[in-house]
Amino acid sequence: MRLVGIVSGKDLWKQYRTADIFVFPSTTDTQGLVLHEAAHAGLPIVMVDPLLTVVSKPGLNAILSEPSVANLADAIELTINKLSDSRWREMVDAAGMRLASQYSLSTQTLKLTSIYGQLINESKDHSA
Repeated sequence: MRLVGIVSGKDLWKQYRTADIFVFPSTTDTQGLVLHEAAHAGLPIVMVDPLLTVVSKPGLNAILSEPSVANLADAIELTINKLSDSRWREMVDAAGMRLASQYSLSTQTLKLTSIYGQLINESKDHSA
């Protein structure tokens, strides 16, 4: 393992592409943007939050683990063992990139601003 500090832009993409797997042990992340980045890089994802399935589909490009150290370690080991299967690796790569390509910065920003707009309008309706 190597800690590289703050990385952005094209250098961030390069860092993702040097990885073999992406492990996401969070059960409280609010947006999971790193999952989009990892999927777009074609990485197999090991995760514990069953609700974050926009770009991480268990059985397709992700492995879902119970949120415990032992189960997460088992899921990581299983994923590492699958890396030698080139057909599996190609499927994960293609699936991740296909899923992630459906979401861009502009489409996600529009969705988020729409949600905020709805909340503001509802707040105004309740305060009137």
